[in-house]
Amino acid sequence: MASIDDEVKQIRFASLIDLFRNLLDTHAGLLTGDFADLDGKSLKQKKLDFTIAFTEFIVTLAARADLPQNAQGLVAATVVELAFLEAETGRKGTILAGQTACCLAFAWLCLHRCGMLNRVDELATASHELVQRFGLERPLEEMLYGEAVTGSDPLASLEVENLSLLLQIMLRWQGFLLQPEEEQAGTRMELVNDRQVALFIGRHESGNAEWFIQERWELLLAWLALSSSVLGADAGEAAPTARTRTKAIDQAAATLMDRAASAGYCIAQFLTDADNRSGAAVERPRKPGKG
Repeated sequence: MASIDDEVKQIRFASLIDLFRNLLDTHAGLLTGDFADLDGKSLKQKKLDFTIAFTEFIVTLAARADLPQNAQGLVAATVVELAFLEAETGRKGTILAGQTACCLAFAWLCLHRCGMLNRVDELATASHELVQRFGLERPLEEMLYGEAVTGSDPLASLEVENLSLLLQIMLRWQGFLLQPEEEQAGTRMELVNDRQVALFIGRHESGNAEWFIQERWELLLAWLALSSSVLGADAGEAAPTARTRTKAIDQAAATLMDRAASAGYCIAQFLTDADNRSGAAVERPRKPGKG
């Protein structure tokens, strides 16, 4: 349920939020397949229209946030990433299957670089803070509430509130799987202690330990892998280089999935050094009700 503060944002920043709402309503079809029957010329015009509308949104956001309006590099990078996501929708086994996934990915695409307006190194944190500051997650929620979801949609079982959480987690943690393994180890605790992550993965107490849900954890890592792949996309990147980069991201996600499974989805055990360098036996907690 939306808080009073959330509702105030919707009134105070209504014109900016409306721009983003129109951006989603008019241009998400670039990923959802709604424009699949267009000829090449018409599709090219649709992409140009998106670039114009997206630029207007970013410039307006910069003005509202009193930030430098250096939108050119941001827009150019986003257009390259859109092409990457378009290709991804046609890949066998992609997580971008179904309207819900494509709407989520498109909303994230339009928001994840807005932190560049701050000209700060912490792109993820700055983007996440701007989205929360102006209540820009709401248009995606409205779009998903109005969407006719089918049983074949892989995200059909998630409530809109959880999809909104996933969007914000992808903004905040979009570069996590691009980090070297040593750096990941240092931020793993920060990740699972993040309030929004904890809610999404179902972190809860049972017995004398805290646990999280396998399916939610694996879904989270799959989307963080996608966001990391998009961030690393380069229009001039050679195919072998792209495959190597994607393989490294997928391996990082697989390692964290395996680590969680080995820990029995127990928070404390997950955060324990997997190598157990001391060589001592580790007593694993058991979730009540399991033998």
